[in-house]
Amino acid sequence: MRKILVAIIIMILAVLAYWGYNQSVTKTVPLTTLKNISTTTEHPSILQTEPNQKPAEENIQQQIAPEITQEEPDNTQQPISLTQLHFLQSCYNEIDCGYPNNDPRQVTYLIGQDIREELLSLLQRWQKNEIDSEELSQAAIESLNNPDGHVQQAAIEIFSELPTSQNHYTLMFKTLSESYNAKIIKQIMQETQRYSEEKTSAQIDQIFIQQLKTGAPYASQEVAKNLLPFINSNNFILYKETLISLPPKSRKSRLLKSTLEEFERLQTGG
Repeated sequence: MRKILVAIIIMILAVLAYWGYNQSVTKTVPLTTLKNISTTTEHPSILQTEPNQKPAEENIQQQIAPEITQEEPDNTQQPISLTQLHFLQSCYNEIDCGYPNNDPRQVTYLIGQDIREELLSLLQRWQKNEIDSEELSQAAIESLNNPDGHVQQAAIEIFSELPTSQNHYTLMFKTLSESYNAKIIKQIMQETQRYSEEKTSAQIDQIFIQQLKTGAPYASQEVAKNLLPFINSNNFILYKETLISLPPKSRKSRLLKSTLEEFERLQTGG
């Protein structure tokens, strides 16, 4: 009887222990977690990424990121024949190339002389058919932008050897409008006489008139002396009015007056 009673007590204690364990598990694990676990078990694809599908964040970043286009490199190569000219031009633009530098003005002069010699050398090579007209034209166009008067003179000399070009014509008058060098102005006015169809226009007239009014003394005098081929019946009055606006006793005024009188004599057959 005693053994039976002990067995019953042990069974009761075991039941109570099992009931207490279940209660603690239920309190520790929330219901939502249990549901999620069961859902994951039934539908594992919900939380897993498909093999060929990128995460959403990465997809969004790719959509927002702008398309980057890489510029193709400029493979345009300068003519080999102009290599030395370009080197000298870089020396002129304040790159130390080993010239004596006791006097910066002397250095500039020496480099300018070397550029001029290189231009004349290119001209001779063109005359021997060693380089083509495009290369020679490019050399002259680039050099006309150089402020050195000797370089500009060599560039215009090259223009005079090449066939007429609207680009050359435009650049020469741009140089004339900015120049205070009488020799350059005279050379340009003589060279542009080859352009019979273009040499008279309202724009050209304004360039000449501006030089006559505000140009350096020798520059304005050179314009007045060489103006005759550019005067016609349409712009004659314009230059007459310009003459009136000039200081009457100035040399440029006397030279312009003489040029206008010469035009009138030619018009009357005198």
